Amino acid sequence: MQNAETVVFKKPSLTDLTRIQGVALANTLRKESLPFSRIDGGLEKGKITEWIGPLGCGKSELVLQFLNENPETRCAWIEEKFTALPSSFSKQGTDLNRFLFIETGPETPNNLGWAAAQVLRSGIFQVIVLHSNRVSSIDLRRIQLLAEKAQACVLVLREAPVAQSRAQDWMIQQSWKVSRLFSIPQLYRHHTGASAFRLARDKASSASRFARDAGRA
Repeated sequence: MQNAETVVFKKPSLTDLTRIQGVALANTLRKESLPFSRIDGGLEKGKITEWIGPLGCGKSELVLQFLNENPETRCAWIEEKFTALPSSFSKQGTDLNRFLFIETGPETPNNLGWAAAQVLRSGIFQVIVLHSNRVSSIDLRRIQLLAEKAQACVLVLREAPVAQSRAQDWMIQQSWKVSRLFSIPQLYRHHTGASAFRLARDKASSASRFARDAGRA
């Protein structure tokens, strides 16, 4: 009759526990991003980024540049009333097969948040573009949680910052102001591509987020 094998479990030392906790903490703090040459560190996955600027300032062009730098991603482009021109996307070298275009209708603004939620739950799209000036706090919260779970980048394109409402401010990871370096005639005469646009951090939103994070510390 064979003797039963005896397994001895060693009680972990304080050093072992500290090392294990450190590895777990490092895994928790590790942030994954999609690279973008215009922003150091790229766009963080699972977060909402806000790009602000008037009509014609270059927000859509910068989105296309971002997508062209991440050719393996799929994008859901959601608007209340459709303004995007897919033909212009193709001219900038972006494959339209990567896109899902959704028009939710201006009469029912809540549909935009619902559509974004369904897209994020599908897990198919790594980039979600919400082109709207009307995104409620409830919708933003739901979108932020679903984006974190799906590890998707959400871009909100607006003429004015979401952070006008302090209750919504903490849901936006980064806020950037977009401006055109040249007028439209100058742009077509002398410049082509996204090099003719400026992307600058919104200092007011950044300051309020810094104060918020400091208060939580």
